[in-house]
Amino acid sequence: MGHKVEISYDPMDCRTITVKAQYMEPFTAFPRIVGEFCLPPEKIPATLLPLKPESSRFLKGLEAKRKKTAQLKADAISFGNYRKEAKDHV
Repeated sequence: MGHKVEISYDPMDCRTITVKAQYMEPFTAFPRIVGEFCLPPEKIPATLLPLKPESSRFLKGLEAKRKKTAQLKADAISFGNYRKEAKDHV
């Protein structure tokens, strides 16, 4: 940085240039092809990645409601069978 360099190239083929500096060996530089997406994708921290849920609060609520309803049905007394057993003369 801050040094003067000498650049030489072939006017018939500008694809490569030779760079010479006072304290460096000469080297050949080639053009870089920069695409539309030139930067590599950044890695997303694990804390920002979406997590796969272990359970669902909605499904837990439905399961609790189902259990409660099943318990209420089990505790209920049904008189439907008494009517079927009764005779017409009663």
